[in-house]
Amino acid sequence: MRHLLFFFMFIMAIAASAQTKRWENNFYLSHGFASDFDDGDGDVMALHLGYGLNYYFNDRWSVMPGVAVRAKFGLGDDGSESHECHWLDVPILAQYHLGLNGQSRYGFVFEAGPTLSFLASGDYYYNDADPSDSRSGAREYHRLDLGVEPAVYFELKHWRWGLKYHAGLLNIKHDQRTDPGYHYQDFTVVVNFHF
Repeated sequence: MRHLLFFFMFIMAIAASAQTKRWENNFYLSHGFASDFDDGDGDVMALHLGYGLNYYFNDRWSVMPGVAVRAKFGLGDDGSESHECHWLDVPILAQYHLGLNGQSRYGFVFEAGPTLSFLASGDYYYNDADPSDSRSGAREYHRLDLGVEPAVYFELKHWRWGLKYHAGLLNIKHDQRTDPGYHYQDFTVVVNFHF
């Protein structure tokens, strides 16, 4: 009888752990403002579009590796300089969930972690006033960046709304001989759907 009771308790423990959700798909979109590359930079809009696979260690802590596309762009040709760029981001983000409540999740989520970024495309230097300028035709941005992304969200069931800050840690301005450095930064409003 004791073996049967132990077997029953073992099966119940497996069934209970099977109901605990460990993996979660996340799709997110964020939009906001990016830092100026130079004076007169007309490309100050920021956009992130990404996917993350969240793994829960317990009700409070999770880690979410993912992949995202990040863009710095302008809204039109207003005569300002163009310093557009597009990045492929690989973030690994830790999350702390304050308000998990069984299946009806709600409350604040705090997130932070490193992001490795690869330049997908970017503008080039162009100096029509001095065609002999050695920078004409050279890339404006380095091909690699490393950043951090802290964020805070409010979660309600399958949705999260919040604010995200992306801070580049490296000087990614390609020509550093005459120009001051450039560390990419943006501040965006985020909407996230997870299941």
